[in-house]
Amino acid sequence: ANSPRKMVNLHADGGTYGEQRMAVRGNPGIRYIEIACPPKKSSAVASFYREMIGCTVLEGPESATVCVGPGVHLCFVERNDMTDQDSKDMEGVHVCFYANDFEGLYHRLKARDLIWTNPRFVHLDTCDTWEEAKACRTLRFKDVVDLQTGEKILELEHETRPLRHGQYLKVPRYEPK
Repeated sequence: ANSPRKMVNLHADGGTYGEQRMAVRGNPGIRYIEIACPPKKSSAVASFYREMIGCTVLEGPESATVCVGPGVHLCFVERNDMTDQDSKDMEGVHVCFYANDFEGLYHRLKARDLIWTNPRFVHLDTCDTWEEAKACRTLRFKDVVDLQTGEKILELEHETRPLRHGQYLKVPRYEPK
C-alpha cells in the first residue's frame, strides 16, 4: 500500500485505473469524452468553461480538457476536417454535470441568453426562470459560445444540477455479466 509505485500500479493494465476500465474512482462511469471542435476554437471553448462555469481547464495547442467532476473530463479537440454535417450530428448529444455555483451559473447563462428548456423533457424540468430552475434543481444550456464575439462554437446539451442534488456522487447499481 505504501509502495512508491502505488500510482504506477493503479494505472497499469489490470489496475484500478487501467485502460481496460471505463470507470470513475473504481465505480461504473465514464472518465472522459472527446468532442470535435472547429479549428482555432479550443481556446474559446476553454474560456467559456473557465469563465462561465468555473471549471479547471488544461489547454493544449489544439485542444482543451475541461474537468467537469471528480475524475470526469470533456476533451475538446480541434478538427481541421470538421464539416457542417459533423456539427449537425452533435445536435441532441447530452451530458450531465453538477455545478458548485448553481445560481450564479444560471444568471451568467441567462445574461447571455443561453438558458434552454429542452422540449423533450418539459415533463421533468423547465428552467426559463430562476424559480423554475431552482424548483426543478436543473438548468440546461446547449450552446458553447465565444465569449468575446457571442458566436456559437458548438452544440452540446448540458443538463446541469447543483451539488446538493440527490444524484450527485450516487453510485449506480452495477452487476457485471
